[in-house]
Amino acid sequence: MEVTRVLESAWLHNLNKIMTAFIKNPKASLTDCYKHAAKNPSIEAGEGLKIHFYYSINTLIFELLALTTEIFQKDGINFADPKINNLIRELKQNLPQEYQTLNGAEFLKLVRQSISHNSETKQNLKQEDLNNYKVNLPKKNVGNPATYDFSTIDLIKILQIYDMSKIQDKHYGQITVDENYDTPSMLLYGKKKLGSFNKFIEFKDVNGNVVPMDQFQENAFQRFLIKNKHNINKYGNMDKFMVRFFPLQNNKLNNYEHKSHLLMSLQTMFSSDKSITCEDMIKHVKKHDSGSIMHFVDPEFMKSVIYSSIAFNMFSSHTNEELAELFEKSQVQCDNDTIRHLRNSFVHGRYFYNYKDSFEIYDGTKQMEHITTFPMENIDKLFATYSAQTRKDIAKERIKQGYDKIK
Repeated sequence: MEVTRVLESAWLHNLNKIMTAFIKNPKASLTDCYKHAAKNPSIEAGEGLKIHFYYSINTLIFELLALTTEIFQKDGINFADPKINNLIRELKQNLPQEYQTLNGAEFLKLVRQSISHNSETKQNLKQEDLNNYKVNLPKKNVGNPATYDFSTIDLIKILQIYDMSKIQDKHYGQITVDENYDTPSMLLYGKKKLGSFNKFIEFKDVNGNVVPMDQFQENAFQRFLIKNKHNINKYGNMDKFMVRFFPLQNNKLNNYEHKSHLLMSLQTMFSSDKSITCEDMIKHVKKHDSGSIMHFVDPEFMKSVIYSSIAFNMFSSHTNEELAELFEKSQVQCDNDTIRHLRNSFVHGRYFYNYKDSFEIYDGTKQMEHITTFPMENIDKLFATYSAQTRKDIAKERIKQGYDKIK
């Protein structure tokens, strides 16, 4: 059975069910949570988890590579870093002459184009088997793009090299909070007393301009604090939560970090004994990576990270015209211009979760504009249509191929 982007979305959709069970049953093993989520599994649980984690890890890597270009390409990566130059030299050994002048920035842009611009008839990413991808690299003024073979290990290595070459003191914005409001309860008290977070929280963009919170940001941040004040107090510090969960209109850096933390967590669970529990993961995260804690204490947040990746997969696999047809078939009401903005938003990371089962969608060039509120149930509807034939194929061949069908 050919592996397609549709199948990747299916594994992510399944992963949400596995992780929901994992978080809601913190003392249960990962294996037991998989069995709880699976309906009539046709293969051994360890093998089923391996398949789900492999596909999910690969899909997240591609999304993160696309976001790396979006966030850091301009002046946030040290492209003179020897690690990047060594990587490019290694890659160019297997590329045609037309690609021999390729530098680190150009390579990252080519990969981003391959990931973000696909259609139903032209897919630049093709998975050969569980471990390997063929990736078309469409270069300007080159008729037939070169195809490069990447293993999962290659992809992880590429992502790590670019991530390690980030300019750490790069300024992406600044949040200033009145010192009288330094706890979740005080933030909520200030909102109730003064009517707006803008009265005591100031956000400045990369150019130093003050960007006030709009009503969608205000509501989302208030819901986040109400829902998670216990977790923030238990697992703080407050500053880290403010930076990572402050809902920005152009929220691409936070989305990058959330997905990066999920990727690292999945890699940890993939390589661990499958008797690992959510309590074990919380201890691991507290010790090594506090930014991931919310994934394992709030199943709603975990779902939002996974569902936005499903949306990325679907939107980056279709043209705007194909998406309009998909929306119509799925009976999701949306005009063509909004669909175009939705595609831009999910591919470029310009959205945030509103803690009310929806994403707030923004788009724009010089200035972000709120486009729409997009419910997660719409992603379910689109996914059901998008994956219908693939899920039928899985059901027919699940024993032969060793796949699971999840409730």
